[in-house]
Amino acid sequence: GFYSALISRARIKKSLEDPSWDLHIGDGFPTIGFLPQSWSPNSDTEQFFDEENQKHYDLYNVSYLVLPIDKKPPQFARLIVKKGRFSLYKVDSESWFTLGKSSLEVMTKKNNLVNITHLWFYSPMFVNKDYPVIVLNNEKFAFVDRTIIMSDQNSYDDNRVIWRENPLFVNQKKFEQTLVNKVEKKLAQGYSVSFKLKNQCTNCILILKQTFHPNWQILVNGKKQAAFPVFPFYIGIRLNSPGDYQIIATYKPSTFKTILLVSGVLIFIFAFKKISKL
Repeated sequence: GFYSALISRARIKKSLEDPSWDLHIGDGFPTIGFLPQSWSPNSDTEQFFDEENQKHYDLYNVSYLVLPIDKKPPQFARLIVKKGRFSLYKVDSESWFTLGKSSLEVMTKKNNLVNITHLWFYSPMFVNKDYPVIVLNNEKFAFVDRTIIMSDQNSYDDNRVIWRENPLFVNQKKFEQTLVNKVEKKLAQGYSVSFKLKNQCTNCILILKQTFHPNWQILVNGKKQAAFPVFPFYIGIRLNSPGDYQIIATYKPSTFKTILLVSGVLIFIFAFKKISKL
């Protein structure tokens, strides 16, 4: 289709009015707004995507927008082509990697994240590229400024209610660090990026806009480095020293999944040969 040459480096946002969104999933196009993706921790927060907020497009690396031709696009979307009943628009995005900071550690269970993450979407921290670290197993991150402990979906730190005492509405010094000469590549099982960090940064993190999972392996200038989840549930990689960087993020399936895959292929081949002899 006419989308395929355009989206190798980004996701598509399908309008809720578009009845063909499931067909594009079947074609292998990376999209958001697809409800059956509910196994992903990011699926809970995708429902808060605001089609009129350009920062939300950048957060999810949504660079293309498919709309029915009679639906008005956001002001920042540029028309590429109209075809049949739909129009394809371009939206500017930083692509898969972005530089941010993390000043807050949120200790929580996975099922207590949805409301605090929702508040983050509309907080000064979000606007200032401040991505809280998600702590699921009592880890401690020395580079953050403060910690809160979620007791349930609506309360933290001795039953303080997030809707009354929002811990994300804090004064923010403007984040002005940037990546220089950033070059990204899509790999078979991941992503790579090279760039220069010009200045010292005590709580800088590089964010890969993919759902965090322990099976992601990170190489920073050829050396393994631990990653950690950050809001909304992305991959965070610690950076602090200025210099040139090459970072490779690769997803390595677990041994069990690999064994299942190989076993499935062998069973299929055996069954096919047996049927062929009948």
